[in-house]
Amino acid sequence: MPQPPPDDAVGLAARIAAGELSPEEAARDALARLDARDPAIGAVALALPELALATARSLPARGGPLHGVPFLLKDGGAALAGVPQHAGSGLVRSLGAPPPATDTAVSTKTN
Repeated sequence: MPQPPPDDAVGLAARIAAGELSPEEAARDALARLDARDPAIGAVALALPELALATARSLPARGGPLHGVPFLLKDGGAALAGVPQHAGSGLVRSLGAPPPATDTAVSTKTN
């Protein structure tokens, strides 16, 4: 039997807020879907599953409207500490690493 489509961000946030799903479970599901689908489309340049799961586990019980919802970060200006920024470009990658970022709360980057 086919699986129903995953919740959108609002539905996922509601399930997390209701205690039906933990942020870690949501992250694990998102990572599993990424592993299954991204090889065919190549949208994600760098996945950081360990960071995603550690971040999800460390979240407080309650938060803002999208609390606990996994997301991707576009490599085009947003920076993540310790992760090279290439703006999805081989040319930029060849120029070397830009100054280090200080944000540590984001868990994945897209190409």
